Amino acid sequence: MEVQIKGVHYSISSTLRENIEKKLSRLDYVKDHIVHFYFTIVKDSKDYKIEADVHFNWGKTSHVEVHDDNLYQGIDDLFDKLEVKATKEKDKIQSH
Repeated sequence: MEVQIKGVHYSISSTLRENIEKKLSRLDYVKDHIVHFYFTIVKDSKDYKIEADVHFNWGKTSHVEVHDDNLYQGIDDLFDKLEVKATKEKDKIQSH
């Protein structure tokens, strides 16, 4: 799985990068099915927009986005959504 983490109008610190990589362990059950994982943090004037694009090995791409004024809470919320999305995708492919 290729992981890319970037910030727009925001500098990604090594602590934040480690936190995100640690949260990726929540997706270990589908990591063999994920080809690319693109994680972006955009700093707006009021809040953060945290988004992830996940490319699965069967050609499906999923986009998940969260807006929050607390960056770390937003990252947790994003990974909650990603877990649900990844589980649905994995179940779809296994049922076919």
